[in-house]
Amino acid sequence: MKNILTAIGNEELNNELKKLNNFNIINSDIQYRDGILEVLEYKKEIDILILSNQIPGEIEIKDLINKIYLINNKIKIYFITNELDKDMIKFLKNKKVEIIFFENKINLQEIINNIYDEKKINYLNKNNIINNKENEINKNKNLKKEIKEKNNKKNKKQNKNNKKIKNKINNLIYKKIINNKNKKRNKRKKLYIKIIIKE
Repeated sequence: MKNILTAIGNEELNNELKKLNNFNIINSDIQYRDGILEVLEYKKEIDILILSNQIPGEIEIKDLINKIYLINNKIKIYFITNELDKDMIKFLKNKKVEIIFFENKINLQEIINNIYDEKKINYLNKNNIINNKENEINKNKNLKKEIKEKNNKKNKKQNKNNKKIKNKINNLIYKKIINNKNKKRNKRKKLYIKIIIKE
């Protein structure tokens, strides 16, 4: 659950956010710029600040944002405005502040959608990371399985070849033995014949 602080100058957004389960409203809506710093000083657990440039105060918006980040550097700021110059856009982008631009009237549903989209994006990113890790693990498993199967095939083939070679060698040895035996027999026969003839 995200802890939210709003500073847009009216309580309507807080009332809408209270109807949703995913958000915890930390304070009533802040009505002036210095009030944001006062609340942040004693409530450090705020995740999201929705800030309008229309709320009054002596402190400049840039200084305000810098001071907010000094108090809580993990806070996500949504800046609502109806006018922007290039310098301000550059500053907000450098600070990683989300800009919600309205020409006339603030649209509460639009703000809520922006926050939900951010949440959805984070959720999807986390899921992608998990899925990627699972895919990597599965790929590694499949690769190991493939290597094992290849090695098994290789080993089987090698064993088969070894058996063939062994059989060939055995056959050669057997033939040699038989040939030797036959030669010895033949020699005996010759001797026997010689002996008979001599007598």
